Formats: sequence, structure tokens, C-alpha cells
Amino acid sequence: SFPHVSQQLLPAKLRTAAGAEPPPSTLTVSFDTLLYAMQKGDELLVTGWLEKMGTKAPRVLNDNPSLLNRAVSGQQERIVRMLLEAQADPDAANVLTLTRPFGGEQWPLRLAVQHGYTSICKLLLQHSASLETQTPRSAAGIMAGIYSGDSDDAGSLLGAAAFKGYTDIVQLLLDHHADVNGRGENGRLPQFLTPLMHAAYNGRDDVVALLLERHAQPNIGHDRQTHTAIDFAEMQGN
Repeated sequence: SFPHVSQQLLPAKLRTAAGAEPPPSTLTVSFDTLLYAMQKGDELLVTGWLEKMGTKAPRVLNDNPSLLNRAVSGQQERIVRMLLEAQADPDAANVLTLTRPFGGEQWPLRLAVQHGYTSICKLLLQHSASLETQTPRSAAGIMAGIYSGDSDDAGSLLGAAAFKGYTDIVQLLLDHHADVNGRGENGRLPQFLTPLMHAAYNGRDDVVALLLERHAQPNIGHDRQTHTAIDFAEMQGN
């Protein structure tokens, strides 16, 4: 495995014990090194970089949304917190290729939901992350999402969590006013499956129970999907 980048770049007096002073403001790193530090949780280097950026940090972070996304995908909660406190936009989206791809455009809360990172989801929502992205989805992103419980923007986060059986995240999203049937701000249902359909099809009993408790409609359907959640459960013998 590779050592933390700060161990390679910082003077010896700054590499020693935890609690060492932040790197000097003269610290310069490449963008690729910074991305690596975000994903691997190199707090010393990220602290030094933020110190060097000073008041420019929010603009640089929001011009380069892959920085926050990389910290989220690496499950680096402390780095995510540092970036959010430096005023990184929790809704900034970009096209990101990961080892575990989900397809299409990515934004921090979507990544956290798809990976099942409950504490990072909570942190992003505490910093006013939106339940829907304002970035248009590409056709490829929409089609890829069908296979991950994330078939469109409206209700996609709840659908993804239900699809994967992340009960705690489903609860968290519902508590932050996600529509239990997956309707978006435009009032439309998801293009393909509702959260309850995803959970029923995949045998996520705890999620099904939670969604029904929160008044999800088991017989709901629309012009793109004539099957109901009950139909999907029966198809799979659930």
C-alpha cells in the first residue's frame, strides 16, 4: 500500500505524532495528490492545503467538486467535515469514475447513500444537502441507474437506499422529508420503480415494513410501470 502523501511531502518535524502542527502555508501539492489525500483521509495534508487556500477555499472546492466527492467515496468522514466547514457545496455534482461505479453524474449525498455511509449521509444533510440534484442527468446515467435503484433524480436517493436494504439511511432520508413514494419536487413518481417496489423486489423486509409504516402506497402505479410493489414481491417469491 502507498504511504499517506503527507509522509512523503512534509518535513520530518511535521510527520511525527498525532496533533502535529499543520503544514506551512508554502505547501504545494498536485491536484492528483490532493485527490489521493481526500480519498485516503490524509488530514495533515488537507489541513495544510486549506490553510494555504484561506479565503479562496470555498471557490476552489466548488470549482472542483471531485474533491468532496472523493472524500465521500473514500468514507473519510473527518475530511468531509473539514471540507463542509470550509464551505464546500454539499450539492456540487460531477461525472466521477470510481472503483465501484454507479453510472452517471455523482454528487456527495448520492455517493454516500449508494455506498451505505450512514454517518456521512447524516453529516451532509446537517449541512443542508439537497435530496435532489439540480444537474441534468445524461441518458447513460439514467439507464445505468435502473440497475442500482437510482433510476432518476426524483426520489432516486430513497430508491437507492431501499434497493440496497439500507434501513438506517431510508429512515434518515424520510426524516429529512424524502417523499415515501419517491415523488420529486415536481410531484412526479420515479420513471421506473418506487422505493417500495425496489424493496419488495429485493426482499428487503425491514425497509418494506418501514416504508409501509410511513404510508407508502403498495398499489401505486403509473404509465411507465403497471406492476405494483405486491406484484414485484410475488415475482421474486418474497
